[in-house]
Amino acid sequence: MAKLIEKIKDKRAPEPETPARHDIPVVHPAPEQGLTSAQVRERTDAGWTNAPVDPPGKTVKQIVLSNIFTYFNMLFFLLALCVIAVQQWLNLTFMGVIIVNTAIGIVQELRSKSCTDISSVEYGILETDGTLNVILFPAERPATAGQLGISTSDSGYPSIVINDGRVIDTNLRKLGLDRNWLSAELKRQGRGSEKDIFLMTVNQSREVYISVKEAVQ
Repeated sequence: MAKLIEKIKDKRAPEPETPARHDIPVVHPAPEQGLTSAQVRERTDAGWTNAPVDPPGKTVKQIVLSNIFTYFNMLFFLLALCVIAVQQWLNLTFMGVIIVNTAIGIVQELRSKSCTDISSVEYGILETDGTLNVILFPAERPATAGQLGISTSDSGYPSIVINDGRVIDTNLRKLGLDRNWLSAELKRQGRGSEKDIFLMTVNQSREVYISVKEAVQ
């Protein structure tokens, strides 16, 4: 039983086998011609191929199995078999709690990655720090602006200009702003003194976020 538990506990997808690569001369063929058959064969034999690499994660099936076949669950399953053997059916009620907790653990792991539908998950990657990252099926992944052909502008990373009522002049200067602009912006936003502001950020596009202190609200 112990060997079975160790075998199925935290089961991961097998590591993809990658061929050993050997150094070969670099060539620069003409784009319209490309590599010759001999050059392609040389690179293939040396391990320089474009073979797809499977993600080092777990499928949904493996995620479910790794949550079900844990060390403690196997102990509870063994205890349940003992209870069934002596036909003490009322003592099996603890299995309901085990089943519910297991289901909650699976759903919470996926939901923590903004995934509420397990059927949309292609892989679940268990990182070395214990966190779970999910990879959705291609049809379930959100479309990007590039895929939709929409041009976007980079608004830059927001900088903190007021932190707990204190103006950070260094960040204002980095944005090409000064206290005159800050006072005018606070007035435009219907705010009073900077002392009333808990947090204020500004990005390169002059987009402003303001959070006032609770006492002011």
